[in-house]
Parts: sequence; structure tokens; C-alpha cells
Amino acid sequence: MILSRLMLLTFNLTISLNLTAAQICNDNMQASTPDNRFTLNGDSTVTDNQTGLIWKRCSEGQSGTDCSSGMAKLFTWQQALQQAQIQGDGWRLPNIKELASIVELRCYVPAINLSIFPNTPGSSFWSSSPLSYYPYDAWYVSFSGSGANYDRRHYDNSFVRLVRGGQ
Repeated sequence: MILSRLMLLTFNLTISLNLTAAQICNDNMQASTPDNRFTLNGDSTVTDNQTGLIWKRCSEGQSGTDCSSGMAKLFTWQQALQQAQIQGDGWRLPNIKELASIVELRCYVPAINLSIFPNTPGSSFWSSSPLSYYPYDAWYVSFSGSGANYDRRHYDNSFVRLVRGGQ
């Protein structure tokens, strides 16, 4: 009985630690997306002064100044494209190069500047870029820190961050 309680306590502690794991950054590297590269617009958007793109600070499904309201939602690629259309006002799914431009290379889980894009899941985000040689796949960026890759468009396993301007 004591052993089973100890195992349960260990399991609960492990789950708690995994849920509260913090972003890991190498402070010996220069930031690829420093705070001064961005302008917070005060309307839940941020302007990338390097690219001119305007990003939503929160992943789709989240809201609030620190993106702590709601939960980031998983989409299929087609749902992600439709989500941009629903938002209107020029919002769209970023292409793979645009999405990769906000990866913070010195950090992982998530590999993004959390003071600019708070509460971003350390997972994959759809781009609008289809895979040219395989029509059932599309590109995504993994903000876990593992870079760009592709997956089946019909899988509902990636998040969405919308952008406007550019292209």
C-alpha cells in the first residue's frame, strides 16, 4: 500500500513537472528574434519591424494580453486556411518562410520569443505552403525547436498563428 501511494505520488509529481516545464534558452547565443525587432501594437497584434509583417500575438483559440484565455486549437490544413478567411481583415496563414522567420533559434519548447508571443505551444504550426511534390502534404514549423517539416493536410495536429501584410 505504501509502495502504491509512493508510485502515485511520483506519477503525479512527474505530470506536474511536465506541465510546468519552462522554455529552455542558450543565453550564450544572440537572440534571433530580440524584443526590439517587434512593436507591440496594443490591439493583440505585433509588427515585425524587420519583415513588415503584422502577426497575431496569440495562437488561434487563445486571447488576452498574455494569451492565457482559452486554449490553442488544433486544425487540419484546410481548417487553418478557412480560419484565416473567417477572421477577414487581411489575415492569412503565413507561408513557410514567413512562419520560420519568427523562430527563436536559441530557445526550444517553445522556440519563439515568449515576451512577444506569450503562451505559444511548443508544437507544430501550419504554413500556407503546400508540399510541391506530394499533393497530400503541407509544410509546418515546429516550435518545439525541431524546425520545418511536412505532414498530411488532413491531420488535425497543428496550431495556427495568423499574419497580414507582406507577400
